[in-house]
Amino acid sequence: MTELRQKMIRSMELKNFSENTKRSSLRVVSGLAQCYMQSPDTITKEMIEDYLLYLQKEKGNASTSRSVVVGGLRFFYHNVVCDEETPPGFDFLIKPQKLPTVISPEQVWRIIHATNTMKHRLVLMAIYSAGLRVSEALALRAEDIDSTRMLIKVENGKGGKERYSLLSERFLEELRCYYQSFRPQKWLFRPSHTGEQLCYHSAYLLYERARKKARVTKGAGPHTLRHCFATHLLEAGYDIRTIQVLMGLVLSLLVLIARSSKPNIPVLGRWPNTEVFHSLDENPGSETYPGLVIIRFDGALYFATANGLRDRVREVTADVDPPVREVLIDMEGVNYIDIEGSDMLAEITKDMQTLGVEIHLARVKHAVMEMLEKDGVDQIIGRDHIHDKVADGVRLFTQKEKPVTENGQPHE
Repeated sequence: MTELRQKMIRSMELKNFSENTKRSSLRVVSGLAQCYMQSPDTITKEMIEDYLLYLQKEKGNASTSRSVVVGGLRFFYHNVVCDEETPPGFDFLIKPQKLPTVISPEQVWRIIHATNTMKHRLVLMAIYSAGLRVSEALALRAEDIDSTRMLIKVENGKGGKERYSLLSERFLEELRCYYQSFRPQKWLFRPSHTGEQLCYHSAYLLYERARKKARVTKGAGPHTLRHCFATHLLEAGYDIRTIQVLMGLVLSLLVLIARSSKPNIPVLGRWPNTEVFHSLDENPGSETYPGLVIIRFDGALYFATANGLRDRVREVTADVDPPVREVLIDMEGVNYIDIEGSDMLAEITKDMQTLGVEIHLARVKHAVMEMLEKDGVDQIIGRDHIHDKVADGVRLFTQKEKPVTENGQPHE
């Protein structure tokens, strides 16, 4: 194992990356090194850009796959090589917004009952009946099943988060028969020849075999069952927020809602000699501050609008001269924020930190602040970066920009 590889593994372990993320990031850097047959710390920015174009044009990799590559390379060059010049350059890729494939309840049950064993049937039932990710279903243990409250506890979900999802009576009934017959030790669904849990590849193969046997032509991959869980609950009358909590993510199913909920996020300037900030589009004569961008978010910051805020922050910080050092977000118009909106603020803050850009908030409502505190996002942003007024944030920025006198005080 090379010194660079050891250093990268150590950096990822310090940041508590999941095993899948660590494997993926190592594979990304190895792929770049193998392409040029040289150490990745000697590869230039132009070579990286050529490699990304090669993945797109010659290998035909989808934008999602290339985004994984970009993320892995950004981490490597910022945290392992510590090279501020080499990485971006290449920015986040725009992913096409596609609706997931959904099949009917009848087709779902045909697939589930086309499996070869009780264990395989229960794996697919867990994914569909509780809306679990494949990795979450394969990591289930007996103690995660709460038959008293009819809930399934999901530990170490995406981002290391815990949540509860539904436990269906049908699944519980069959699970009890399975448990009495096989008495699994640690993992409910482990291979018969080993004590380890099933891997994703095994789950993928058993699903695809069952799908072909059931003669269902749509819905490749077991993740389809998770999409169906959300869709079928929505069709049954469950509200969107309930489904979102059960699944623990921003529903890709609701991409159409996101498209119809594009938030208006204007860039603001200060009306001269006041503490009033207006949209620069409507008031082009307003004052601005080099290195500082002020934006205002109006409306609920939730799963359907969170991506719009992220994209806007990236837009206003890209290719600006002089470079942006701080983004101040006026939150006065945000009356509601959900966990996805809160998570997005944390993600934006971390992304911008890698580019040397600070995120500040102003005029945060009490209910919104409670959500940020509950999720620990206020600590990620920094309490000293959250201001009572927009003018307070601007004042702090301008003071940092002023030259300092001999006694440590800024010049007026």
